[in-house]
Amino acid sequence: MKKLIYLFAFVGLFGLFSCNSNDGLQSKLYVKLVDAPADYEAVNIEVLSVSINYGSENEESGWTDLETNSGIYNLLDLTAGNEVILVSNEVPSATISQIRLLLGDNNSVVVDGEIYSLKTPSGQQSGVKLNLHQSFEEGIDYTIVLDFDAARSIVDNPVKYILKPVIRASMEALNGAIKGKMNPSDANAVIYAIQEEDTVASTYPNEEGMFMLRGIEEGVYTVSIDLPDDGLFADEIIEDVTVNIGEITDLETINLVEK
Repeated sequence: MKKLIYLFAFVGLFGLFSCNSNDGLQSKLYVKLVDAPADYEAVNIEVLSVSINYGSENEESGWTDLETNSGIYNLLDLTAGNEVILVSNEVPSATISQIRLLLGDNNSVVVDGEIYSLKTPSGQQSGVKLNLHQSFEEGIDYTIVLDFDAARSIVDNPVKYILKPVIRASMEALNGAIKGKMNPSDANAVIYAIQEEDTVASTYPNEEGMFMLRGIEEGVYTVSIDLPDDGLFADEIIEDVTVNIGEITDLETINLVEK
């Protein structure tokens, strides 16, 4: 049985659904930057990199740099639902303690048509560290929202404008997953998650028979297990499989039936 896999876009840029493979304990992480309105004409900040800390808050060796969409961004463009995706990475499925935003020196504010450089205190040159004690579950996609409060982040004194970033970090799961174990493991099965007439994800079992359908939106699905026409075992259909955001639905062991 052959089925067409439809690809859907995340914020018009990144796919949430695709053929999946069991390639280790990985999660997909997005980091996006947003802002609340401020009484300036522009607030431009230079983002150099984003890192996450798998160690304790005081452990420098636990930091992992993420591939970052670096650049200079006007925070005032990131309001009313607008955002910029800074990170779209596969990351290890584990617990993080912090996220760090490293800013460059090309920061400025526009007031009455004049551009003023934003000075950054020397103590913040190592990056803005935000506590975020969260765990990544295998097969779940997550987004960390960095809410940069431009109004509270700029200190205006008679001599110069100073940037003291005030940022709130929050994390949320975007979807769920389905996992299970095929018995026997060497039956050459292909597993599909189907909603109505659409196949939204597919995968294969590994050598131990374990499989996971990743990045599944919340809803009710049919799981179809397709076996070779010339094989010993019959196709299997599992109806009414419920997927919740941030959770992994476990189908446990599926014992295939001979034809």
